[in-house]
Amino acid sequence: MNTKIKSLLTIVLILSLTFLLYQRVTQPWLQSRNILKIRDFNPDEFQHTHIAWYLSKGHLPYRDYFEHHTPLLYFQLAPILSYLKPEISFEAAKSTFLLLRQLMSIWVACIFILVITIGWVWIGGRRGLLVGVSAAAMLANMEYFWSKMIEIRPDVPAVTFYLAAILLFLIGLKTSFNIKNKHKNKHNKFKSSLIILFLAGFLISIAVLHTQKILFVGPGMALFWIWYVSDPRWGLNYKKRILQFCSIAFGFFVPIILISAYFAYHNALFEFYYYNLTFNFNWQTKFYPYNYLKGLWENSNVTVILAAIGYIILWIFCATNLARQRRDALLLLIAGSAFASIWLNPEPYLQSYQYFLPFIALFAATLITTVIYSIVHVILNTLNYILALRSSNKLIIKFQAAEVLTIVAILQCCLVYYQTPILNSLHLSKVATNKRALDKIEWLMKNTSVQDSVVDDWPMYGVFRKHTSYYWCTHGAILRMLSKDDIKKYEDNLINGKSAPTLHTRAGLFKVMSKEAKNYIQQNYTPTRWGYWRRNN
Repeated sequence: MNTKIKSLLTIVLILSLTFLLYQRVTQPWLQSRNILKIRDFNPDEFQHTHIAWYLSKGHLPYRDYFEHHTPLLYFQLAPILSYLKPEISFEAAKSTFLLLRQLMSIWVACIFILVITIGWVWIGGRRGLLVGVSAAAMLANMEYFWSKMIEIRPDVPAVTFYLAAILLFLIGLKTSFNIKNKHKNKHNKFKSSLIILFLAGFLISIAVLHTQKILFVGPGMALFWIWYVSDPRWGLNYKKRILQFCSIAFGFFVPIILISAYFAYHNALFEFYYYNLTFNFNWQTKFYPYNYLKGLWENSNVTVILAAIGYIILWIFCATNLARQRRDALLLLIAGSAFASIWLNPEPYLQSYQYFLPFIALFAATLITTVIYSIVHVILNTLNYILALRSSNKLIIKFQAAEVLTIVAILQCCLVYYQTPILNSLHLSKVATNKRALDKIEWLMKNTSVQDSVVDDWPMYGVFRKHTSYYWCTHGAILRMLSKDDIKKYEDNLINGKSAPTLHTRAGLFKVMSKEAKNYIQQNYTPTRWGYWRRNN
């Protein structure tokens, strides 16, 4: 091919992808950053912020106060909160919420970059880059993605580390498959694969230490690696495959051992494992994901259909083709496990969906690319055939891969562009505002001092005020987990004066208290605004 034409086609390909990336990924992300200032708060945001703030004051979760999420988000946020001191004024608190949401926005940008890179590494070459950019555009068009990923919650960095680990798994496997028996650098390549897989295991562990939901995708990963180790057709000998598996396991357990040592040193190892594992395993509240799945269908039905078809087709090819197994099996098993997790999770709220939404986008983008690529090839071959019939030459036009891919890219970018309009949920006029929540926080902070304590309801507006009992978070699901002794202990401390909150909610714990404790509150507290009672003295 003429060098100038090849360069021109490369420029057209880059411009097409850049246009799609800017219009359907960058712009929604920029709009989401504007929305951070005014979007209403999810109660979980107050919970996670309060835990991190309490940690910044020297209190240890699980030992000193109740928490049932793994702790890495709180260790990230605690130094920030210690520096900002949001408890000193409402203005400082408001700025803190905005800053923490902006931090989540940075993680979201990393997620888009990872989706693009996964598509690129998975499929390979320019075609893989096209899949990655299209997948990022589709993900940025999903209402469910934005509904949770711009909130202050551990799922945002967890998804980032989870996708980064998957990317390293793909790179490590490709490195292994490229090792040839007679290759001069085969030992170096194998060592590189061990390091990459160690880092992948390490990042999965980091994701787990942000939220236990990652454990729900564990069966898919475990099934793949058992298959990989036990099946000799994967290329490397059995010993090397075992070493690769051990490298992943070693990487996974390093952060677990370090965090366990930290809590053991602070006399909280039992509490750390009890509240992160046993407590959650015995969770009493349960619902099924039908309504949320219905919402996903209503908001992203085209993408869901394309992804489902793409997923089935990939499994069909994977079942009969070793090369496709090497390329696709890991993502297919992880995606299936991530989707199954919403049925295993007792409370599959929208944050649980974030672990398979990127795969929906990737499989849909792969199907679109394959279909358009096939159609373009058929049209061009037909055109060649027709022209050949009218000419003495066998073929007067020969389209090469770069030309075909450029045509495919232009068509696909147009299709994805018109299939993914800017979401209404990212328009400022469509967003439920946080004014009422901020008004409540402002009132509470102005009517209490930094030394005062608050017994809160759900959502808890005393984010930057002390709590008085171990079980400080008292929404309905937590109340069902408390024993009568837990509630009695709180009532005794309240009546005996060991805990003397300045403000006490009229909901939450109050609803399950004994008549004696309720009478004590009614005699010693006066009703005020927003559902609180204020201590008389």
